[in-house]
Amino acid sequence: MRVLAVIPARGGSKGVPGKNLAEVAGTPLVARAVRACRAAPTVTDVVVSTDSGEIAAAARAAGADVVARPAALSGDTASSEAAVLHALDAAEEDGARSVDVVLLVQCTSPFLSASDVESVAAAVASGAADAALTVAPFHGFLWREAPDGSGAGVNHHTAHRPRRQDRPRDLLETGAAYAMDAAGFRAARHRFFGRTLPVTTDPARVLEVDDPHDLARARLLAPLLDPAPARPAPPAGPGPAPATGPAPAPDPAPHAPHAPTRRTSPAMTATPHADDRLRTFGSRTAGPGRPVYVVGEIGINHNGDLATALALIDAAAEAGCDAVKFQKRTPEICTPRDQWDVERDTPWGRMTYIDYRHRVEFGEREYRAIDAHCAQRGIDWFASPWDTEAVAFLEEFDVPAHKVASASLTDDELLRALRATGRTVVLSTGMSTPQQIRHAVEVLGSANILLCHATSTYPAKAEELNLRVINTLREEYPNVPIGYSGHETGLQTTLAAVALGASFVERHITLDRAMWGSDQAASVEPGGLTRLVRDIRTIETALGDGVKRVYASELGPMKKLRRVQGEPVAV
Repeated sequence: MRVLAVIPARGGSKGVPGKNLAEVAGTPLVARAVRACRAAPTVTDVVVSTDSGEIAAAARAAGADVVARPAALSGDTASSEAAVLHALDAAEEDGARSVDVVLLVQCTSPFLSASDVESVAAAVASGAADAALTVAPFHGFLWREAPDGSGAGVNHHTAHRPRRQDRPRDLLETGAAYAMDAAGFRAARHRFFGRTLPVTTDPARVLEVDDPHDLARARLLAPLLDPAPARPAPPAGPGPAPATGPAPAPDPAPHAPHAPTRRTSPAMTATPHADDRLRTFGSRTAGPGRPVYVVGEIGINHNGDLATALALIDAAAEAGCDAVKFQKRTPEICTPRDQWDVERDTPWGRMTYIDYRHRVEFGEREYRAIDAHCAQRGIDWFASPWDTEAVAFLEEFDVPAHKVASASLTDDELLRALRATGRTVVLSTGMSTPQQIRHAVEVLGSANILLCHATSTYPAKAEELNLRVINTLREEYPNVPIGYSGHETGLQTTLAAVALGASFVERHITLDRAMWGSDQAASVEPGGLTRLVRDIRTIETALGDGVKRVYASELGPMKKLRRVQGEPVAV
């Protein structure tokens, strides 16, 4: 069977000039598409249809054949189907073996994988479908604007708002890969005909490069979504003798199509340890039986001032905290567009909301200074990213973990990006239902997460803290360590959370609760932070191991006070 993958790649592009040659992770988009097609086992031929000599050279370098596209098929109005039909004719000319299945693969999908290409190709080659396409599960409510500006529901009735689990699953066409029976495609002259099979792909990898913003986003996401490079073998040298026994199975070839490489942490695939509720934070370990990992949440209490941030790091280090935490946002993504130009009063005068978001946001220069200062003070730092671009930004630093803010618990795209880092992920559960928490855990996977009970009120009332949820979460997720993220005033209830078994504690910190900002009132000042860490260490020592014993210090009082001594006591 002959299976031909055709990659249309014009030289002209309106949104992004030279788009098909634009590099993502050092590789042109057209070459990324070629490599994905060549790694699909069912595909026998890969051709790039182009009118550009530069694109042709890049395609050949990546291992594809090239079909010169005539000018009539290279304009803005030319369809992709026309380019595929032309390439199909060229592949079969001069008596060449006929093509059985033809694919249309778009090089504007930078994270197209070999398994995506293989899935649609195999669906048609096996006879299961006449046509197939890549799709992603979609749960959004679509609206369409009428000429008068009013809106109407597209995939839902506006008078009824069903729960997510009660709605039929919609599928979003990714635009990345299509496969068609060649004879049927020639007859229909369209990519959809006969029995059309949607093939589900990973929604986290769905991105179409149509404008400069998309290209910038792809470049930021590449370190998270591209397969990790193979690690070099360790140098030979003295060391323990190799274990005896059967030889391990050889690793698959670097581009073995049946086993596509994925950037997955060993913690997600390895056999669990005896106690799989331990999580790593850099050089420290958190979980049952280990010291409570204490985090001073700086958040945006620095108010955009680096000197304040460094002073808060000093306060946390002197109090004995294990880490400080920040928040990282891309303002244009995290701020609703209709709020950008809304003016508000700030300590720096009246400004638009988008300008305010930029004013309190740290960039690379500030985080380099924070990174260096934390290293000098011997304290970890990490952050809560609020969007996938922020994840990519933080991955430029060797942070020990990432945190999911309670407000982001339902953001599946963000959760998938965080899971792809392979780092420990702390998931706060404020403002969330048990069903939403369960879904987030399923998206993140339970092997590398730590759950934090939280109540998302600032400050939170004592009667709404519901600290026994710590026990509920421990019973519901027996292989996940449970922590506490507090937003209350005072220290007593946070200490109670430790007594209930929280292995991770986070409190907002500030230099002065009277400072400007929505989180300041629920924050702990330096003196209180020192007392909090001191008392946490006392409580974890006092909790002990649960084994009842007679201590040597009790023997004197026993001899003095016990009238009937009983059997001898071993100490």
